[in-house]
Amino acid sequence: MTQNTAPSDTGDGQISHPGSQPRSSIGSFHRDSGGIAYYSLIAWAFLLANLLLALTAPIIPYDSWGYHLPFSSYLFSIGDGQAAFHMDAPLNERWLGFPKAWEWVEGLMWACTGSLRSTIVPQTILCVTYFLYLGRVHAVPFSWLILGFFTSPLLLIHFQSIYLDLPAAICAALGFFLLLELFVAARTPAGAFSWRTAAGAVAALGLTGNIRYQGFLSVVCIISVIAVSGIAIKGITRGFRFSILAVIVTAGILASG
Repeated sequence: MTQNTAPSDTGDGQISHPGSQPRSSIGSFHRDSGGIAYYSLIAWAFLLANLLLALTAPIIPYDSWGYHLPFSSYLFSIGDGQAAFHMDAPLNERWLGFPKAWEWVEGLMWACTGSLRSTIVPQTILCVTYFLYLGRVHAVPFSWLILGFFTSPLLLIHFQSIYLDLPAAICAALGFFLLLELFVAARTPAGAFSWRTAAGAVAALGLTGNIRYQGFLSVVCIISVIAVSGIAIKGITRGFRFSILAVIVTAGILASG
């Protein structure tokens, strides 16, 4: 009996030679070789390592020492904050005019635990919540989220620091994706408007504007895009359009506070 030694077409555009295994495409290569599990393992290790560094040795930059942490101590009278720290005129103007939502969050954690390092805990909880939300609701692979996030040097530094920039950015992104979720739901056969999702979007965008002034500019851009989308996208009801309008107007008002 003669063995067939001629190459044959596998049916997917690849040539199979006798005695050899057909080469897989890129997607099946990762699946067959355990590549997805490998990248997920790296992502988990990277996330846990950065969480450990952030929680045990957070970076406290100049801005935080200069006025963010003193503001937190003022709000909760930590260490006789108002009696121990006297602001000059320019810093007093910041105290009177700057949004202080995140200083309140950090001060609450500081007052409850008695540890200055704990001020980074709310930020890490917010980041992990953001990762889980995108993974579960928008089906973004976990390894893509983590490795993509920490590819940026600034995000890597801010994840381990108590800067206000990262919480404001995460809140803005959460608000944007929650509003997108409403549009996706509106184009399904059921087309139900989720007030719970809308409330989450309003809370996230409202907090964005009350963390820092630049956050309000981000909120204005986001609600402008959503407003135009609500007008341009076809296949959604008038009631849904008015609901979206109510949501973005409420978010804008809260963000401006």
